[in-house]
Amino acid sequence: YLYSQIVSLRLAQSSAIQLVPNPANDKTTVQVESNKGQAGWLQLVDPSGAVVLKQSITLKKGSNKLTLDGLQQFGNGTYYVQLVLPGGILYKKLLLQ
Repeated sequence: YLYSQIVSLRLAQSSAIQLVPNPANDKTTVQVESNKGQAGWLQLVDPSGAVVLKQSITLKKGSNKLTLDGLQQFGNGTYYVQLVLPGGILYKKLLLQ
């Protein structure tokens, strides 16, 4: 048998992220609660699974608002907004119109 180097992967619940507005045209605000300050990545993933936008972020403890703008450059369709953090990945479906 062959085994990969991945030991484990935990996906956090997608309900931890809110996207306002959703559906969106040009921009959306990502609202997320964090139980501690931490750094990570905010990513937009297209329908084929490719990361089309990636931003370095720093969350503070408590309520956080992050803006994704310039979304009109991507085609209409269903995308995923992902927060990649040390403890796992938070994700939410985003509809671009």
